[in-house]
Amino acid sequence: MSTISRKEYVNLILVNHKPYDKKLDLKYDIYVEDNPNLVERVRKMKEKFLLLYDQPWNQHCICEENVIRVYNWNEIYENMKRLEKG
Repeated sequence: MSTISRKEYVNLILVNHKPYDKKLDLKYDIYVEDNPNLVERVRKMKEKFLLLYDQPWNQHCICEENVIRVYNWNEIYENMKRLEKG
């Protein structure tokens, strides 16, 4: 698994673009999302990561490699730290 480069993450940026996959055009290393429609597209972007926030509507998604299922904000934080360290 690749890792993100060492950077400071000090802001949470909420993106309300529709269609929702439009946010993948933004140049971020990590996306936090609950939309199952983004999983396959991010999976193909090997240098990016998707922290898929667990919801009833995304239970069918398989999380592997650069798509990681998370269950709360603490897990989001811990995964971001882990990815940063490599």
